[in-house]
Amino acid sequence: MNTMKMKVITALTGLLMLTVACSKKDDNLPLSKQNLLGKWNIISDRTVIKNTSGGILSDATNNNYPNCYFDFRANDSVYQRTYDDDTLKYDTLHYTIANNQILLTYKDSEQNIGNVKQLTKNKLIVSEVIEDEYNNQPASFESIFTFNR
Repeated sequence: MNTMKMKVITALTGLLMLTVACSKKDDNLPLSKQNLLGKWNIISDRTVIKNTSGGILSDATNNNYPNCYFDFRANDSVYQRTYDDDTLKYDTLHYTIANNQILLTYKDSEQNIGNVKQLTKNKLIVSEVIEDEYNNQPASFESIFTFNR
């Protein structure tokens, strides 16, 4: 092989390696107030119901969240716009962050704990697991909410 071809192949190989090495890897951000601040639009809510041995009883996704959002503010408030029984609802909650979780506290002191599965500049995935009954049997309900900016 002539020297010119070797130089071209070496240059292309180097360029390819540089492109792969510099390509964007996982752009997950640590959960912090600074990374969470701002308006997050609800994209979907997936609910997976499992029996006590882990078998899936139900798996459904709701993508119908027009103009629904959570708006996290620096004063530890989050403004929520969602639908409740087909009625548009506005609410102001208090939030805290600890151990990769977001704790939301409602005015009636009810609390929800969301485990942050993914946080990037433009995407947030949070899951919440509760134990309850499904068809008169103990079950685990996991709600997985996907948000974007």
